[in-house]
Amino acid sequence: MRNFRALPESVELHPCAPAQGRDGKEDEGARARRLSEHVLRIREKIDMLARKNYPKVFSAEHRDRNYLPVTAMFVGYEAPLLEALKAEPSLWKRAADNNVILA
Repeated sequence: MRNFRALPESVELHPCAPAQGRDGKEDEGARARRLSEHVLRIREKIDMLARKNYPKVFSAEHRDRNYLPVTAMFVGYEAPLLEALKAEPSLWKRAADNNVILA
């Protein structure tokens, strides 16, 4: 019998990681759900950054400097971003339309 350790709800699993069912086999349904939640979180973050309109805020505070009219959204690990973009390629356009650069 294998020992399982419960993770707190706040711990996010990598959206690309295999999800195992009770029989130890990969559960594609669980993986798909995690991936769709991950795509949703990225979409929400793009929208939030667009609403904040950082270029306008910075240009108003520092009139002596020129700022690019974009905001960079840094994703700390490339693989989850690539999986999200594969699952929903329209994220690139959504980000570009909102002056957000995915990095």
